Amino acid sequence: MSRTGRAAAWGIAAAIGIVGSGATGYAQDKPPETVAESRPISKAEALEFGKRMADAIVRLDSKAVEQAMDTEAMLEAASSGVKAPPPFREGFLNGARKTQERDGPALLVELRPTVQAGASVRVTKALEWRGRPAFLFRLIQPEGIVSYLLFMLDRRPDGRIRAVDYYSLSTGELASQGARRMYLAGIAQINRGIVDRLLSKDHDLFKHIGDVKRMSAANREGRAQEALTIYDALPEELKNEKIFQVLRCAAAQKTGDDAKYLEAIQDFARRFPGDPASDFQMVDGCLLMKQPEKSLEYIGKLEKALGEDAYLKVLRGNILTLLKRPDDALAAYRAAIVEEPDLKPAYDGLLGAAMEQKRFGEVAEILETLESVFDEEIGDLSEVGEFAEFVASPEGKAWAEKHEKQEKQKPGDKSPKP
Repeated sequence: MSRTGRAAAWGIAAAIGIVGSGATGYAQDKPPETVAESRPISKAEALEFGKRMADAIVRLDSKAVEQAMDTEAMLEAASSGVKAPPPFREGFLNGARKTQERDGPALLVELRPTVQAGASVRVTKALEWRGRPAFLFRLIQPEGIVSYLLFMLDRRPDGRIRAVDYYSLSTGELASQGARRMYLAGIAQINRGIVDRLLSKDHDLFKHIGDVKRMSAANREGRAQEALTIYDALPEELKNEKIFQVLRCAAAQKTGDDAKYLEAIQDFARRFPGDPASDFQMVDGCLLMKQPEKSLEYIGKLEKALGEDAYLKVLRGNILTLLKRPDDALAAYRAAIVEEPDLKPAYDGLLGAAMEQKRFGEVAEILETLESVFDEEIGDLSEVGEFAEFVASPEGKAWAEKHEKQEKQKPGDKSPKP
């Protein structure tokens, strides 16, 4: 029943190849700051850049995505504030570069399977996020699971706009933060003593970096209960680390045990109150608690944080349908369609709501749209029980007659199919 996902949670971290050495000496506490052109990025520029990047992702164009993403900036953010042997730091950067040359941009590596499966990808708006120009990237999987990424932008000295980091609403974490964990793991391989010089917050996580990898692998390989067992054994202070909470939620969801999933969602909300990632998860959490009204409140919080989004209106319509508020549900679906006329889940929701209200004229219009706009093949509805009243209605009979004529006019082989 979930409609939230974890697309590209830590794509860059997972794809980094680390090359280290045991050399002595330490780099500066902070990496050199990138000098950006002072001319601000307008919302129109941010939106246009985002749309081009989304198109490159849909085309699986590695070169175009690589040119849009400033991987170096993310890696600088990942290593900021941590003293490390200069050869190691250079090896870390070179390892990431070589991995990108071999596999393509980490973000595209992470998204490729979902895109190939037919996910809908769209940049919906430009906005300001944490004081930076940004755009909102939305990915809807075929089964309806949605993920949002916020890409932060900078204008480089040559005037070009590039994405310098991205925040996953599903995880509540920046890609650079995931890369930082890999950086710390690499340091551990070359100099165990450096742990005492790390920031105290990183210290405990540093010692348990192996648990991050083990939980990630268990989730990826379908061993959800094993991931939960690893989580349960963690020190309590480590359970406050967002990465462990996100991995736990993913594992609990995959067990199919609604009680475990709800417990994980509630614990995340308790530890990270007000976090957009928590609000995102609580949409599902409240449905599991049979509190759909609360789910609507959390959708409202997301709209306040992100601005209005057509798919959030679809989710609102779905919940209003559960609440037996068909008129409000119809209004939500229609508003989503006005905002995005080609958003198929909105038509699917509208069809269900119109059927429930016996608005058969509207049902006929939606069926025609599904065929003409989305190329759906609609067969003989008289054999589908839930459409029985529609088929028997005057509107249904008129639609069936028109549909039959259109089918006969289509070119191609009309012989019976096996």
